[in-house]
Amino acid sequence: MDFALSPQHEEIRRTVRDFAEKRIAPAADEMERKGEFPTEIIREAASLGLLGVPYPEEIGGTGLDSLAYAITVEELSRVSGSVGIIVSAHTSLGCNPIWLAGTDEQKERYLRPMASGEVIGAYGLTEPGAGSDSRGTRTRAHRDGEDWILNGGKRFITNAGVAGTYIVTAVMAMLYNYRGFHSPMVDLCVYASLAITLVSGFHYIYHAARIIQP
Repeated sequence: MDFALSPQHEEIRRTVRDFAEKRIAPAADEMERKGEFPTEIIREAASLGLLGVPYPEEIGGTGLDSLAYAITVEELSRVSGSVGIIVSAHTSLGCNPIWLAGTDEQKERYLRPMASGEVIGAYGLTEPGAGSDSRGTRTRAHRDGEDWILNGGKRFITNAGVAGTYIVTAVMAMLYNYRGFHSPMVDLCVYASLAITLVSGFHYIYHAARIIQP
């Protein structure tokens, strides 16, 4: 079996490596010392199409495959783990739930600006008492007329503070006999959106809704 990269994938590797070595590497140490979000670097990465690599061009992405995406994250992370995780969290955790479960309208409204790099995405899972153990989620979501209210707290959220769209996990046990587990999509804590899929026994439910800010 031949594991060599195709000419296209080699070109992708060269392009991302060149960007990483010339633009990110010289700034990486200072960026880590200051603990600042690399806004300009991410903006430049977006202009190269690195924030929407695996998503179709029709929805604002770059139109490449999963291998191209893996190469992109690998090359970015080779010089800066921080930049690598910013891009991968945005792409895999911010964009992918909408790509997999969103309606056409939601993809147009939320995925297009993220896949094109105009908006950064984030995923709100971790809480003071829950992280990878998502069954420990304590954030609640309940309906109030036409609105959905989120009540809880999240922390250690990659891209928090700079993201424009957040996928936020919450439970709605009061409305179901089973433990309902949700990921409303929150646009600057004002809007939530949604569709239904079943993952590992949990119902991940996305509802078109507006989140009321406290």
